[in-house]
Amino acid sequence: MKYMTARAYDNAVYLAACNLVGNDGAGHTFCGGALVIDPRGNVTAEAFNGREELLVADLDHEIINTIRRKESPSMRYSFFLSARRPELYKDLMQKSLPD
Repeated sequence: MKYMTARAYDNAVYLAACNLVGNDGAGHTFCGGALVIDPRGNVTAEAFNGREELLVADLDHEIINTIRRKESPSMRYSFFLSARRPELYKDLMQKSLPD
């Protein structure tokens, strides 16, 4: 899970992940589980009850907008897209966020 929170933070995106649950018929048993991580790397919703279930989470777009528009004075909400390899991210760097 620590890698997923880091990737959500690094890319300023929501990240959702889930795992298989139960026996796969080939001798493998999976514990299940699902979670949603916000762009700051915080787990905002999770379900680890060892059974099939549906996890629903409300996502707040303002978190992403605050980070990407650089409206926060805190390093915690910084987005470092412009510091990445320009040949790979030039299209993203040229686009602006909608109002």
